[in-house]
Amino acid sequence: MAEAQSLKLLKKKRKSLRTAVTKVVNELEAELSNSDLNVDRLSELVSERLLPQDRVRDAAVFEIIGLDLAGPLILKNGEKNWILILTCAVYRAIHLELLTSVSTESFLLGLGSGTSIGAPC
Repeated sequence: MAEAQSLKLLKKKRKSLRTAVTKVVNELEAELSNSDLNVDRLSELVSERLLPQDRVRDAAVFEIIGLDLAGPLILKNGEKNWILILTCAVYRAIHLELLTSVSTESFLLGLGSGTSIGAPC
């Protein structure tokens, strides 16, 4: 019984996704046939509709980030350390910072060090 319900739900989700994609494709085809769009303009239309602006515009490395904290990691001498994981949403780069505590000061130092990377990926 649960298997049938899961299958029905998957089919419904697939249909709604297919409908959304078909709608976007039809809109793009209509705009293409109604005007003399060039390839650059068509790629702009696709980018505007399918990708968020913070993923398609040019940005500095680690200008738009995601972050997480992993740990604690216990070292051989018994100290606890944590890893601050910074991910760049534009270039899909990662940066790891080792934190000695989970204090606000330690976090801000790690965040400042991670976001001050100025070289392009």
